Amino acid sequence: MKPDRAWQRPLLSRDPSSLSPLANPLVERTVVAVALAVTLSLSFHGLAWWNAHRWADHPERWNLALPIDSSITFSPVWVWVYLSYFLVCASPIFCREMWKDLPLFRDTAWGYSLQFGLALPCFLLPFQMIRPELGPVSDWTGLAMSWVYRLDPGYNIFPSLHVSNTVFLACWMWRLRGWRAGTTYWVIAALITWSTLAVKQHYFIDLPAGLLLGVCCFRWCFRKLPTQPGLTGASRPVEPR
Repeated sequence: MKPDRAWQRPLLSRDPSSLSPLANPLVERTVVAVALAVTLSLSFHGLAWWNAHRWADHPERWNLALPIDSSITFSPVWVWVYLSYFLVCASPIFCREMWKDLPLFRDTAWGYSLQFGLALPCFLLPFQMIRPELGPVSDWTGLAMSWVYRLDPGYNIFPSLHVSNTVFLACWMWRLRGWRAGTTYWVIAALITWSTLAVKQHYFIDLPAGLLLGVCCFRWCFRKLPTQPGLTGASRPVEPR
């Protein structure tokens, strides 16, 4: 009888004798991870530049600024925390659970894809981040800040994927690796969340939307995952039918 639990699926869902390179779990992980990173990055930034072309002179661009946004001081030094997002999002690759459990890897990849897929319709709307003018670049922080502003023209802002992805990962770490790792990643998520405001990459309203997106995608993708850390692969319990 076909199993109905993610952790009951065999690590090799394909015929081991298949000549397809993806029949090898290591190859599948590498191909999926690289393809996901490249596809999502190019899609996000390609859409941002397209939006910049479409909405640059549009009279009906939507400004999502709230009074709280004007009270937050622009602080370029937070750009280093903002950029740490890319390393943080890649950190699951270095977790042993991802290499021991192929279904877990697939569900994690699906979770990242689902977040972008659900955010995409919002990114098609004419939201725009009004950012401060940068002065002459005189140090590494200024150089990094100007690079971020050139790379991201400030249109794909609602919901914040910086918040969504790091919250998703904090939930992932809490469930898979226990409260210590989970708490550490929640702190990291909080710092990255604040950095999006401090460097004027997001409005305040973008943050709860990102939080909700990350939590909901985690709940959906891992709704059948055991709550105890360490229960991966063959060690996951099989419920009697």
